[in-house]
Formats: sequence, C-alpha cells, structure tokens
Amino acid sequence: MFNFETDNPNKRTQHYEWLIPVYFRLADGEQSGSHTADIKSLFLEARTTTVQRILHPNTDVLEFGEVPVAFKKTQEILVKNYGLMDETLRLESLTPFGGFSVLNAMRTIRPGETKPIVIQFEPLAQQIYEERVVMFSNHTMVSVNLKGTGVRPEVKIVPDTGLLDFGNVLVGEWVEKTFEIENVSSFPVNFDLVSKVSGVENQKKQVPFTLIPARGSIKANSTYEVKIIFQPDHVSNHFFNVLLIDIPNQVNAKSVYLRGHAYTRQTIIREFAPFVWRPLKELEKNYE
Repeated sequence: MFNFETDNPNKRTQHYEWLIPVYFRLADGEQSGSHTADIKSLFLEARTTTVQRILHPNTDVLEFGEVPVAFKKTQEILVKNYGLMDETLRLESLTPFGGFSVLNAMRTIRPGETKPIVIQFEPLAQQIYEERVVMFSNHTMVSVNLKGTGVRPEVKIVPDTGLLDFGNVLVGEWVEKTFEIENVSSFPVNFDLVSKVSGVENQKKQVPFTLIPARGSIKANSTYEVKIIFQPDHVSNHFFNVLLIDIPNQVNAKSVYLRGHAYTRQTIIREFAPFVWRPLKELEKNYE
C-alpha cells in the first residue's frame, strides 16, 4: 500500500525500477568444468508505475447478513472521487434474480465529492448469495463484493404433538390452557393463528375457543405463550378447531389441534377415541 500526496498533482504516480537476478546452468556437454563454474547469471530490469485509485469505496465487502426470503434490506456504498476531474459512473449489469440490485441512478462525482450507491438485497430462496458490483467511468473502475444469506423462518410448538385437549367441561363453565411457539430463527417473526377447519359452534354469539392473542410477534430465539379458553354452551363431543400458525415463508408449517367435550353432568360415560391427525378434508363435514 502506497501513500500519495493528493494535494500535489505532480506526485499522483510512483515509478520504480527493479533489477531481478536470474541464475541458470548450461546443458551437459556444452561446457566442461566444475559444477560451480556451470552456473551462469544475468539480470532483468523491470519498471513499474503505481497509480492512485481515483474512485475509492468506503468498503470492499458489503455484508447484508441473514435476510428472510422475500424481505428486503438496503445498504449504501459511499464512493469518493480522489481525482482531478469529474467522473461519471456507469454500472455493469448484475445477475438477474441474483438477489442484489442497485436502486439509484449512477451520477457524476466531482473531485473530492462522495456519492452513495444504494444496494438492495432481496433473497428469493434459502441460500447464500454473493456477487460483485462493478462501477466504472472513462478513466477508472471500482468494485465491491456483495454478500448475503436468504433464510426462512422456523418455529417449534410445545406440546410437540400439536394437541391441546381440554377434556370434559360442564356446559357454561370454562377451561384455560396454553401452548408455546418457539422461534428458532435468528430474526423476529410475525404469526397469525388461522382456523383451517372447525367442529360445532356455540349456539350463542361467543365462539367456543377464544385465542389470546390471535396474532403476535416473536423475537429471535424466543418463546411466545398463547392462551386458549374453551367455553362451550351446549352438549357436544365435536368441539374442535385446527389452527395454522401462519408465518410467511416458514420452513415447515405448524398446526395446533384444539379439542374439547361438553356435558351437563359431572359424571358421564363415553367411548375413548385416541387422537389421530387426519387430513383436513376428512374433518370438513356437518357435526350438528
């Protein structure tokens, strides 16, 4: 790395002369004598010129880190003109669908000026992205390596069976239970609890299963507790609700099965029905 006197226009280049020794030995039979006498030498002269970079970015690598798939993140590259004349930037095309794009137009940078280049990273898949953005003018060029990783959110639920069984409840009474959503991603996620299919409904306006809350945000590597209140208003063995934990672009969609039974007496006899996850189509029928 060489230091240049930027204020002195006569010292914007550095010239060097190099003397490179080359040693060689003649092939056998061409010259007799001792082993040492066979070694010859000559010298090569090399001349080099080092020129200061006219355009200089504030970084050689722009790291975006982990960004959720289909989300966007922007950062800036600051390019300064150390030259003596205006430099009008142009851009080499980036790879289509490569994840990176330049948002602003290329502009003219006057001597001593610094202009921002806005880079956007929008991953389309869960993978590592890397590309070099190249900007050039009539006299020079500058490049910066762009890096980023597309990730998809992933959560776990407790209990891991996905079943929340409220058991037998007297009509008009209520039972409260909770389950947990664990965000195992390195970034926060937003979720919605969406009912995919349900059994019988209450005969009054109040729904049999109350979700507290029905949506929320979970910090990275954190756990969120959801409260469910089951309050039936008539007798039935078909109170249930299959809830999808809806998170955009998640790796594996998770669901929770809410189930409860309602009776008017404290003591009842019914046939035991083990829990089995069934396709939603099989659950879509009239239970009244």
